[in-house]
Amino acid sequence: MKTLLRFDNPDGTTKDWFGEAHNGGVNISWGKTGRTMQGIFLNPMKCKNNSPFRELEERANKKRQKGYYDVHLNEDESPAIKPESEPVPESRNAAEISAAINKWSAQSSGSWF
Repeated sequence: MKTLLRFDNPDGTTKDWFGEAHNGGVNISWGKTGRTMQGIFLNPMKCKNNSPFRELEERANKKRQKGYYDVHLNEDESPAIKPESEPVPESRNAAEISAAINKWSAQSSGSWF
């Protein structure tokens, strides 16, 4: 059982809450839409009445009461979670690096302090 809920912030951004229950427990994730989500896993012993499905439904209902709304997911889908993009470092060839080190070495006094 999967549930995806979304909340519209007053500033126009959105945040998602995603839950997936199975016999082995429930996974709950949350975060800004389209970003890496943080999450937790609850094993059945930590779920209400030892039921991951009931735990998921009760938590989702609390979110709905706070203004979250359902986003349709097919049973085989999960929310699109994109990692935050990291800048790609500028590549330099070995000759440039070696030349820079040699230049620095020639200018330094030999003491690091």
